[in-house]
This record gives sequence, C-alpha cells and structure tokens, in this order.
Amino acid sequence: MPSEITIIVHGKAAVLGPAHGDFAALNELYGPPWWQDVLEDGGGVYLRVNADRMFVWAQDTAKW
Repeated sequence: MPSEITIIVHGKAAVLGPAHGDFAALNELYGPPWWQDVLEDGGGVYLRVNADRMFVWAQDTAKW
C-alpha cells in the first residue's frame, strides 16, 4: 500500500513556468539526475511558496 501524506500550506505562491527567468536555473538544480525533468511529459512548472503556516499529516508516521 502506498504511503499517504497531506501537506496544507497557507501563504502565497507563484507559478514559475518555462518563460520565467528563474525556471532554467531551477530546472538545472532540481532536474536530472536528481529528479525527473519537469518538462519530460510535455509541460510542467515550479511553485515558489512563501508559507505563513504549514501543516503535515501522514497516514502512517512510521514510514516517514
């Protein structure tokens, strides 16, 4: 059974798509080999989140 986790964030977020000035640098830092290329499936974005509060819940905390 897959692990389930819920993350709720209150604050502000900005969508950083391929046209955004920071996108290429983020894709280089967080893309392959560390993670799947965000554009591999034909589209993708990064989210810049400035959280005021964050709540996390896990169905089985032993897995985390």
